[in-house]
Amino acid sequence: LGWLGPWLSHNQASLFYFLTVIGLCAAALWLPRVRAFYETRLSRFLGHISFPLYLVHAPILMSFSLWVWAWLAPLGWSQSDLRLVVGLLTVPVALLVAVAFAPVNDLAVMLSRRLGTAVVRGGEAAIARWAPRRIAQPGT
Repeated sequence: LGWLGPWLSHNQASLFYFLTVIGLCAAALWLPRVRAFYETRLSRFLGHISFPLYLVHAPILMSFSLWVWAWLAPLGWSQSDLRLVVGLLTVPVALLVAVAFAPVNDLAVMLSRRLGTAVVRGGEAAIARWAPRRIAQPGT
C-alpha cells in the first residue's frame, strides 16, 4: 500500500501521501519480510550506485537517449514504441556508467571522511590550545 500512496494521491503533497511514506519506512524497519526485501544483494548494489546513478542519469538522458531517439525516429514507430525502446536501451547504459563512476564516488567519500576527521581534530586541538585556562578560585 505504501508504494501506491504517491499514485493514489496523484503525486500531491497530501496527508495520505505523507502517511503512506511514513508507513513504508516503518514497514522497512519493523516487518521482517519487507526488511528482507531491502537487505538483498540487489538492494545493496542499487544503494551503492544510487548516488553515482543520480549524478549521471541526466547527462545520459540528454546525450545517449536523445541520440537514440533521433536515430530511431525516422523509422516511423509510434511514440510509445520509441519511448519503450529508448528506455530499454537507456537503463542498462545508465547502470553501467553509474557502476563505472562508483569507485570515484567511493574515493570521494573516503577523502571527505578523512578531511572531516582532520578538521574536527584540528578544531578540538585549537580550542584546547587557545581556550582560556580556568584559574582555581580560592575556596572552590
